[in-house]
Amino acid sequence: MTPNCRFRIHSAPQPVNASAAFSVEQLRATSLQRETRNILPSKAKKVNCYFQSTVESTLVPFGYDSTGKRDCCTFTDPLIYSGHPAKFLVLDMEYGQNVRYFEDHLHKLREMFTFNNKLKDRGEKILNRLKINNVTAMCVHIRRTDFILFGAESSFQETLDAVLQIATSHRLEQYIVFGDDQVFIKNLAGNITQYNNGSHVEAYASHFNEFEDFFVSSRACAAFLMSAPTSTFGWWLAFFAPNQEAVYYINNGRALMQKKPNRDIFLCGQCQIMGPVCASRPYVWGVCNYGCGVLSTG
Repeated sequence: MTPNCRFRIHSAPQPVNASAAFSVEQLRATSLQRETRNILPSKAKKVNCYFQSTVESTLVPFGYDSTGKRDCCTFTDPLIYSGHPAKFLVLDMEYGQNVRYFEDHLHKLREMFTFNNKLKDRGEKILNRLKINNVTAMCVHIRRTDFILFGAESSFQETLDAVLQIATSHRLEQYIVFGDDQVFIKNLAGNITQYNNGSHVEAYASHFNEFEDFFVSSRACAAFLMSAPTSTFGWWLAFFAPNQEAVYYINNGRALMQKKPNRDIFLCGQCQIMGPVCASRPYVWGVCNYGCGVLSTG
């Protein structure tokens, strides 16, 4: 299941009586359901696949922007479809990446995301190899590849500076680097190990699969940095991190097409590493009751 698909599923309207649905290709739909059953068994009960030709449904716009176009992150109040006569509403939507859709039932989402026993076994072996037995790691996600085309990729020096500063702030000496560019993340891990603060520093470059990464994040990450804030995979890795009060992102103001890093994307408590856009003042979500220890990258 792609990270964007996860947002679409969890953005489905909760208060509406009709069943919410979204359309995917036939082969991808069956693959998605099989993958969900194998990896996130409790969640599989919440997802049903139907072939659209076999059910009576109504296509409705959802998450459109002010110009009437589908948008990744625009919020649509689900109550506008309350009382709609259709049994199935097919949401004509983009990604649904807006925390207003699901922030009120986050605890339910977290309960749904339970890893199956096979994945737990693999994940425990990974943690044993890394010699991580508790929530003791500084974690960072980088995104390069296709993001380079849009100028939204992780920056090496910016990421290195931020991750070292956060780790020092939280007194962490183990690092895990997740990402889609093995050369980049190995380079980053190598540079981290050269950092000497008078203690023994260890840094690991993840070469695990997507769900193993999620498990490792859920067990190891005492602090988490999203170095490419518009990456949905980075968002979900951070979602699984145990300490949600130590999740950071670099706000460099760079958009991925229409998606911009702003308060609609991030959960309360996910804190901004100050970049050029907001270098003059600290930034903490206004709805939070606690401080985030906002840091400056320079």
